[in-house]
Amino acid sequence: RSTLVGNFNGFSSGNTYTLANGQVWEQVEPAVLEGVRRTDPAVTIRPGLINVCYLRIDGYNPAAKVRRIK
Repeated sequence: RSTLVGNFNGFSSGNTYTLANGQVWEQVEPAVLEGVRRTDPAVTIRPGLINVCYLRIDGYNPAAKVRRIK
């Protein structure tokens, strides 16, 4: 659990997400979460199967498949 740094305007493949703890994650597949405009939202990153992780914005169901790049 952490928070995203700055503005979040929805998911898009190729987006990078910087967390307050310094980690940087890149979205690797399309995901839909439209109409969300949040500043410094709380997030949860959970592991999936076979070295896959999912980033979810707290309070919303859709999750984006991500990989850690930093």
